[in-house]
Amino acid sequence: MNDNGNNNLNGTILGNVDNNQNLTTSSISNDDVETLDSGMVNTNNTMTDSQMSNQNLSSQSQNTFFTNPPISDNVISNQSGINETPHSPATIVNEVPPIIEPTPAYTNLQNINPNPMPGFEAPGTIGTTPPISFEPEKKPKKKSNKILFIIIVLVALAAVGFGTYYVLNYTDLLEEKEQVTVTIKDLQYNLGDSLSANINDYAAISGTDTRNCSLNTTNVNVNALGIYEYTITCGDIVKTGKVTIVDNTKLVVETKVVYKVKGDTIEASEFAKETDETLTFEFVEPEVVNNLLAGDAGNYTIKLRVTSQNNKVAEVEASLIVTEYAIKGYYTCSSEGQNITDSSAVMTVSEQFAIVNDGNNGYGKIAYEIYSFKFSDETEYTSYLASYKTDNSITINNITGDTEFNDETLTITITNPKANDLVISEYGETNMEKYQTIREYFTNILGYTCVYRVQE
Repeated sequence: MNDNGNNNLNGTILGNVDNNQNLTTSSISNDDVETLDSGMVNTNNTMTDSQMSNQNLSSQSQNTFFTNPPISDNVISNQSGINETPHSPATIVNEVPPIIEPTPAYTNLQNINPNPMPGFEAPGTIGTTPPISFEPEKKPKKKSNKILFIIIVLVALAAVGFGTYYVLNYTDLLEEKEQVTVTIKDLQYNLGDSLSANINDYAAISGTDTRNCSLNTTNVNVNALGIYEYTITCGDIVKTGKVTIVDNTKLVVETKVVYKVKGDTIEASEFAKETDETLTFEFVEPEVVNNLLAGDAGNYTIKLRVTSQNNKVAEVEASLIVTEYAIKGYYTCSSEGQNITDSSAVMTVSEQFAIVNDGNNGYGKIAYEIYSFKFSDETEYTSYLASYKTDNSITINNITGDTEFNDETLTITITNPKANDLVISEYGETNMEKYQTIREYFTNILGYTCVYRVQE
């Protein structure tokens, strides 16, 4: 028997049997079916040539998955060759075999492996709808932000560190606070003095800054003798001290030059530069003064005793000028003003001469040199005034003498007596004989500006 023909027939029959094919059962007898059935049984479990051929065909069909070989025209005419095996007891020619359900040419994966590998679903489950779950979906847990947590920790540590640094360096919270103590001082000031504004002059303070304490001296009157109270307050602590106003200052008295004609009388109070009813003047040597008035004309120095209301006593000197004739007036000649180095003042130098009532308007042998300083800077003027009140004397451009102040014109005038011998040596005796010669010399020769003032 031709094996190739059997293989082709078997492949065609297995892969292309038409279940609707018209086969007549009359062409097959029962005996033939039994003979076929008996021929297909192998009691010795030995595969027949036809079975081996079918096995090979099955293998070939498995390799050609879903392929349909062409149908031969002699499929039906060669049906009798299907069961021609060496073991077949009979051969059926030109008869149709019984209908046998053909085995598909393709391989069913479910038959090969009914339990598919994990991860691969069976082909029959493709496209099926999964079962619906009515349980609420659980929200995924939010992951904690570790970076934010770390930042918060670092900020907290930095804040703690800064707070500790501030407390240790700028506060005294960790230090034991010292108890505040205020030790009061009893003070003594001279009459008319200015009180100190420094709290340390009134008390010794410990345990706190003196800026935390206040001083009150409104009850102290420095212009009246007496004992007064002041207070120092440091928080809840209030201390009271005493200020005693005394008059320990030296009595200072200013005097002026007094002019007298021979034989005149004089009073000690005439030498006071300013009228002060609280002071009492008297001559230390009254008899000496009387002798000077009765003697020759000239300049003399006398002594005065001055007593204040609080029984303070001072002795001062004064100048007495005795003339032959009564003074009618003074003739004053002034030079042009000149600037002073490092000062806002303009200095004018004047020469003043006494004119007496001798019938000829003669020179009375009394002269003064006057320096006038006019300031344009009020601060400089005020500074000189304050210095004079403190020291009772000032020096301007190396000039010192009897000083007067004019606050309205900011002018300071310093006057010094000039000896008659010095006047004659500087200007000449013929030029100083009388009023007319003095005026001609100073106005026409020296170019001074001169003014005559009558004695009051």
